[in-house]
Amino acid sequence: MQMGANAQLFIGSRNCTNINIAGGEVRGCLSIANTATGSIIAPPDNGNVTAIEPIPNRNVVYVCEGGALRIYDATTDKLQTTPEQPDVVGQAIDVKVVDF
Repeated sequence: MQMGANAQLFIGSRNCTNINIAGGEVRGCLSIANTATGSIIAPPDNGNVTAIEPIPNRNVVYVCEGGALRIYDATTDKLQTTPEQPDVVGQAIDVKVVDF
């Protein structure tokens, strides 16, 4: 679990039941709880969550899910669209913020 910007609590799990209904709902091992409103969403991305890292002074949270690095926008609770999601060669399992 990590607290991101805008009172968003990112909660990751592993070995969860992924939902992928043909032509419909997709849910994975990540949940985002808004601690201010009490709402909870499960973004449409499948796989174990192995790392969550909020980026200081920005409205983004980096998440390793299903072996991919994902960048979530903490203002929309969706994957960031600009710039595009990074394409990491291999399996992303951890992410760290380097503080200078």
